[in-house]
Amino acid sequence: MSSRSQFDKMLEKFIAKDDVAMAYPLLDHPSLSALAHAWPFVEVNVDLPEKLENVPQNERALWSWLWQFCHWDAGELASFSGQSEDVVQLLFPRARDLRIIYPDGRLSPSVHHYLGLRVVEVMNRSVLPTPNSSSDSYH
Repeated sequence: MSSRSQFDKMLEKFIAKDDVAMAYPLLDHPSLSALAHAWPFVEVNVDLPEKLENVPQNERALWSWLWQFCHWDAGELASFSGQSEDVVQLLFPRARDLRIIYPDGRLSPSVHHYLGLRVVEVMNRSVLPTPNSSSDSYH
């Protein structure tokens, strides 16, 4: 099995344990939500050795170990999220350690679902004129 296949298999174990609670930290933290929204758009490079060795058995240690292979640009994440690089550097460990974001550039499935619902909610709250409204822009 290739090292990439092993890496992906290990990530899948975390995805299988995903829980809706993963999204809770985003509820009242707009900056953390912005970081999560931006994460899938950031170029993430996963540089793996030919053979993965010394794989930790402890779940927390394994999560940290997987992240050592992940390389990304804080400036790019700051730009996409609308946050300063200082804020990104402050919030990134929290997003990583709470498993909001994944080292291959994905979001936690629950977080992805929550953010999608938030987008729909915001779009539904937007009052857009319809062609049948009395707005002068349509006459």
